[in-house]
Amino acid sequence: MTRNLLKNLLIISIIGLIAFSCNDDASMIGLEIQPNSDKIAVSYDSIISISAYTLYDDSIIHQNPAYCLLGSYVDPIFGKTKAEFIFRMKPQYSYEYSDSLTADSLVIYFKYQSYYGDTSTPQKIKIFELTNSVNIDSSYYSQLQMEDYYNKDSILVNTTITPRPYDSLPLSIKLPKELGQRFLNDTSAFSKYATFTNFFKGFYVTTDQVDAGGAILSFNLSSTSSIIKLYYRSPSDTASKSFDFIADYYNRYNLFNHDYSNSTINHIGDSTYTDSVIYIQPMNGLKGEIFIPDLSALINQDLIINKAELVIETEDSLITQSDIYKIPAGLTIKGIDDEGKTIPLPDYIKSSSTGLYYTSQTYDYDTKSYNFIITHHFQDLISQGKNNCSFYISTPNSNYSTNRVVLKSTSQTNGIKLLIIYTKP
Repeated sequence: MTRNLLKNLLIISIIGLIAFSCNDDASMIGLEIQPNSDKIAVSYDSIISISAYTLYDDSIIHQNPAYCLLGSYVDPIFGKTKAEFIFRMKPQYSYEYSDSLTADSLVIYFKYQSYYGDTSTPQKIKIFELTNSVNIDSSYYSQLQMEDYYNKDSILVNTTITPRPYDSLPLSIKLPKELGQRFLNDTSAFSKYATFTNFFKGFYVTTDQVDAGGAILSFNLSSTSSIIKLYYRSPSDTASKSFDFIADYYNRYNLFNHDYSNSTINHIGDSTYTDSVIYIQPMNGLKGEIFIPDLSALINQDLIINKAELVIETEDSLITQSDIYKIPAGLTIKGIDDEGKTIPLPDYIKSSSTGLYYTSQTYDYDTKSYNFIITHHFQDLISQGKNNCSFYISTPNSNYSTNRVVLKSTSQTNGIKLLIIYTKP
């Protein structure tokens, strides 16, 4: 018993001695042999000299978007937007050819993926046959002049729908059965894929711009529910047989048109204009440029950047009807080099399989902001002695996403901030 008591008293004494020693700054491990001038200082700073502008986003379209967008709406902030798409189809398998086959009907089915806006507004849908192929190896713009690719006088479908994206059933639209008969009459077109795409170059699916309300519909053409079904029969058949076409994954394009003339947005692309907000819109719409003009107080000081965070708050006073016009779940940041080209930031993950950087930062609902960690990138800037830096802020997957947002700029309280924690020897 006595031995255990002495042992416990010894342990308590040692702990007390350590605690007392830690209160003496001069006895901190490593620092007792360093002069005061060499002690490490951790500092916090906030750079508020930041400029921000609204720019037009890149209008080059990307083939094979994950989802095809269709519809139009009038945004209370961003004005009018219309989305349409082009796609080619291919036979899923061969049918038993006979000279006497007759087309009963031809129906196109689009599987709903999501929507953005007010789906109670009817939408007028038009479908045309392409007269010229859109070459996958070429670069096109989202405002592609479609007059060169279809005959506007030869319309296949002109119908009005009330969207039902919350339904489990796909959107179904009847095509002229005469088109189905064309497929039945020329069996040689099915011999090879290249032969068929030369025989039938694809569809152009568009809509009229609505005057109020409206929505953008998102369709998953890769779904097994998205098909073009040809119903046909022979003279001896008592019921229709069917033959399926599927959307060609490698030949799909989304096209967009934005009209900001009657919106609240002014001075797009004008770096001389100071606005209280910046506007971010996908579908090749708008992006923001963030410019930090003066880093002179930080460069050439041998700093170690522990954390650099770019904080951009949303302007909630302009985000009305948030249940209809939801903001993006995340935003994308990219750096801008001295030649004006975009560069990935080392702070974000690079995929080993695709080689692409994932640069999206999720929205923080507590702070109502998008907080971009740019520590490694900022360390590179300081180490290289850069006097300034710029970033683009945009929506990820702009060619098939729909949600837009208004962000606070730097001409108001709680605008864009760059928060830095650094170590200085």
